[in-house]
Amino acid sequence: MTLTEREASAPLTQHRVLVSADAHGGAPLGELEGVFRRIERSDADGAESFAAMRAPRLASDEDGLNRSPQVLPEDRLKEMERDGVSAEVIYGSTGLLPDETLADGIKRCQQVNDWMADTYKNHLDIMAPSISLPLPSQGIGRLSPEPPDLTDDMVRAAADEIKRCAANGMRPGLVPDTSRIGFNHPMWNPVWEAACEVDIPLSFHAGFGTNPHQTRNPGGAVSNFVTVAATIIKSVTQLCASGVFETFPQLQCIFTETGAGWLAWTMWQMDEAAVVHKQWVKPKLQQPPSEYCRNNIVATFQEDPIGLRNRDYTGLKSLMWGSDYPHYEGTWPRSQQVVQDLFAGIPEDEVDQIVHRNAAQAFKFKIPGVDSNRRL
Repeated sequence: MTLTEREASAPLTQHRVLVSADAHGGAPLGELEGVFRRIERSDADGAESFAAMRAPRLASDEDGLNRSPQVLPEDRLKEMERDGVSAEVIYGSTGLLPDETLADGIKRCQQVNDWMADTYKNHLDIMAPSISLPLPSQGIGRLSPEPPDLTDDMVRAAADEIKRCAANGMRPGLVPDTSRIGFNHPMWNPVWEAACEVDIPLSFHAGFGTNPHQTRNPGGAVSNFVTVAATIIKSVTQLCASGVFETFPQLQCIFTETGAGWLAWTMWQMDEAAVVHKQWVKPKLQQPPSEYCRNNIVATFQEDPIGLRNRDYTGLKSLMWGSDYPHYEGTWPRSQQVVQDLFAGIPEDEVDQIVHRNAAQAFKFKIPGVDSNRRL
């Protein structure tokens, strides 16, 4: 029985308004001749997808699904309808390529962003294309070189691109998930300031910034999948304990495709460190670090029962659901059923906040016939 046949015969689920804070796509290679490196392509209904965003199709895939991300709006609308998703954030690429000059990186990011802005311009009420930024990012793969050091010129270029693209309706800014210099360094301030000025969130997406292929040898695939959270925890603590959110209280940082089970422990451990190591702690913050985390940090997940069990501690505002379309660990095309099973027994208003309202408000979606503006 094919997936489509199983879908047709499956019991009807409750149809909720789902807003995915995490989906993938990006500019087709064919539209950017000479900009992207010519690597293996995939036919996606006439569009050649950026290969780094593609989920490989396995020969053993019994569902027979084409998991190459559909990049054109008319294709994405069909995929969203099949999945029962009303709106989505569309993540393309970000970061400087290895051995790329800053000038070339700026030009490439601008071309990517201009394509994204033009392609989705008539669908910005339900599609949020991310902003590619010329910032250091480690490539994906075992032999990927280290990214270059962050410079003031890179930061200024990223801040300028955030403001330029936000004027075209693009959001969020896509920031690498880690920084060798640390997100607590004042060098980053122009990026935080730009995001606040144009009132868009920044997304720190897992795998953009840190090469996720860190562990080799037996068990490497499992270890690499799980330890993504180690990088994320480091970045979150740098932001929450440094005073960044006292300087930029409007800054919203969304840690994407990271899961959320680590979030409660991180909040508690930051507060513990602020007390037991208070003689070394600088700066002295007005609130415990966990409060800045609750107010300014969000974690997205596909299927994370541990994160949901800890929601009373983290707060509901800190959680967003995402389908991770079209990746294998994602929930497409069964998101409605996944949400129903995952959130079983949780009050419906809380479910709606996590799978709909948090993302709708953060990314300013306007879903026809749906009120997403109820106070959180």
